[in-house]
Amino acid sequence: MPNDDDGSPAKKYWYAAHANNAVYKYDDYAAADGIPVPPNETAESNVFIYPNPANDYFTVNYNLDDYKEAFLQIIDMTGRTVYQEQLNYEQDELIFLTTDYTVGQYVCTIYADGKVIGSQKFTVTK
Repeated sequence: MPNDDDGSPAKKYWYAAHANNAVYKYDDYAAADGIPVPPNETAESNVFIYPNPANDYFTVNYNLDDYKEAFLQIIDMTGRTVYQEQLNYEQDELIFLTTDYTVGQYVCTIYADGKVIGSQKFTVTK
């Protein structure tokens, strides 16, 4: 098995482009059930989704702290953006009806000032 510069076993990396035209590098542990999850740049996630799994609706609760420019993006299992919105409040709850979503898994990511500040996977069951 190949080794990294420090002698540890080499990790396999893969790359994924996102709607903000950024390309993220993932190791083989960064995908959740095959869905690319952007790396969290904070110790604590700034996005929380409930109920999860969602039947009729789901709520996205976010906290931006001191960020100036932010947006929310929801992608499906194929990596297709199914929803995107600029966030205008430092803290808010957004409610989504599942009628616009097919049954499956999604990832909701919050981007602020060019960085990923939170990401959570959720499931729509209907």
